[in-house]
Amino acid sequence: MLNFRPPFVLVLLACALPLHAHAQAPGVPQVRVEVTRRGDDWRATFIFDRAFTTWVLPRSAPIAEGGEPWRAASWNIETRGVRLQRRGSYDVLAADRGKLPLRVDVSFTPVPDRLQADYSPALVFTDGSSSTDGRRDW
Repeated sequence: MLNFRPPFVLVLLACALPLHAHAQAPGVPQVRVEVTRRGDDWRATFIFDRAFTTWVLPRSAPIAEGGEPWRAASWNIETRGVRLQRRGSYDVLAADRGKLPLRVDVSFTPVPDRLQADYSPALVFTDGSSSTDGRRDW
């Protein structure tokens, strides 16, 4: 049986409060990305906590060989009025007019290519199965 001392419990609570406060911070934009797969049909749904004119995808390293952005050939934006653009070194989701909807749907093909200074967005195995990087912030 564990015997917790009151100071230990206070330290645990003190460490947990900043995490809870960050998740509830009204000024910090939040997005949730739900990735689903049915056979070869891969989809990502971006769910935003508020409307934006653009959403920057910070992990936008180009393909190591050729230097082209990897999302342009892999992604198909299915939400009307939204497009994928390259702005400087970053890919962005941009609204054609006004602001992005709170939900943006994307169908995509996993890209196993090596990227410049980043991990591959997906792995493709010899049996044809594939896996995406779950840590990727899309």
